[in-house]
Amino acid sequence: YTVHPFLKEHIEKVIYLATHDMLTGALNKFGLDWYISEDFDNIEAGLGIDLTNFKAVNDRFGHQRGDEVLKDITELLKKALRDHDEVARIGGDEFFAVLCDKTKDSVDQQDQHQRQLSIKLSPIEVANIAAERIADAIKAYLDDNPELKEIGFDMAVGAVVWRKGVSSDVLMAEADENMWKHKQGQHKEKGKYRDPLTK
Repeated sequence: YTVHPFLKEHIEKVIYLATHDMLTGALNKFGLDWYISEDFDNIEAGLGIDLTNFKAVNDRFGHQRGDEVLKDITELLKKALRDHDEVARIGGDEFFAVLCDKTKDSVDQQDQHQRQLSIKLSPIEVANIAAERIADAIKAYLDDNPELKEIGFDMAVGAVVWRKGVSSDVLMAEADENMWKHKQGQHKEKGKYRDPLTK
């Protein structure tokens, strides 16, 4: 049967509200789980992302500025990744990026960094290039916002290669573990980015 346009619009709105973070527009944890379950076989890698010293942003500049930073970071991540990759906010200062294999996409419709991440690269290479692009983007963001850099705001990234036969919860936990290794490296050598470790 045909769904009335008015009802269809409301159903789509309910689905969007259920699967997206209202502040940033990124997927929420439920939306991320749904996305992974629908596209598991096409996923190449995942990136666990944590904002270092985000609490200090709220404490020093207020929650309104903190919300602005979260929205900025979401846009930063989306621009650093390919159009068909997905970004989710899964906690207050935690994000997760899903890197998918979409090599069937027209190369002509992709810009230089999109092609770099799509052509003849292994999943680990895709993950590391994406992480490097994110690192470059956060460095530029901090250069433009020195007051955040001054209080130690930063970003830690941990990568995991997606593997069939392993649950998404286990894989995300691996990315989280690698992210914490990166975060510990930040404390040891502040301000110097290290490529995320992968198993």
